[in-house]
Amino acid sequence: MFDFLGRVAAGHPWKVLALWAVAAVLLGRAAPDWRAQAQDDDIHFLPDDCPSVRAYHLLEQTFPRDVCASRAILAVERDAGPLTRADFPLVDRLAGRLNHLKDAEPRLQIAGVASYRDGPVGKRLTSADGRCTLVQLSLATPYLAAQTRETVDRAEAELRPILDAAGPEAPRLFVTGPAGIGRDLVKASAESLNQTTGATVLLVVAVLLLVYRSPLLALIPLVTIGVAVFVTLKLLALVTLIPGVHVMNVSQVFAVVVLLGARTDHCPFLFSR
Repeated sequence: MFDFLGRVAAGHPWKVLALWAVAAVLLGRAAPDWRAQAQDDDIHFLPDDCPSVRAYHLLEQTFPRDVCASRAILAVERDAGPLTRADFPLVDRLAGRLNHLKDAEPRLQIAGVASYRDGPVGKRLTSADGRCTLVQLSLATPYLAAQTRETVDRAEAELRPILDAAGPEAPRLFVTGPAGIGRDLVKASAESLNQTTGATVLLVVAVLLLVYRSPLLALIPLVTIGVAVFVTLKLLALVTLIPGVHVMNVSQVFAVVVLLGARTDHCPFLFSR
């Protein structure tokens, strides 16, 4: 197989280049948006006979209102002493704003909002020393989902102006819980990936320039890597149109890393031959 591919590429280089160019153009037009097709980690990827999936379905049947994929915890607290009487109406405004956001923007997939006023559960959301009370935001998306990051950012952006308008004496607001931690983790991972990609490209260019002392030879691997990554991601997005085929967002990271490493190694090897 590899011998056949090598003979085809060596014997018909321009035809192979034309084939890659046509594939890139066609896939670029036909493939759906990766972000719209890729999914995040979710229980639906597991087989139905898994104990966790069976328990999840039982929970959906028995407590449909309590089922959520993740929760963001908004902590309103004071360091110096217990929350004052004026702080709890402020917490009511925060919870009301989140409920309004839930109804106004269904795409955020906010399943519910709970505060100190919500029945037996609400009584447990205020600390024993009275210094902190929690507002619980239930989400329909997993804690590492890109949508979860957007929802948590949006909720925090809605609440910050209310606290700022209350003046310097207002209590402090912190975002935590699985969704809050997932938001920070996804953000840090994205920044790390961008920095790693940039550093890798610079390193590849530097190594190729030192080895071959030719900008053209350094440009060829970068162009082929770019085309290969583009075609691969579009092909993966196209495959998701097949019923039952799912691709996770993290697949994009693996595809980029594998292709970047493989193409960088193979191109100098082919040049040396």
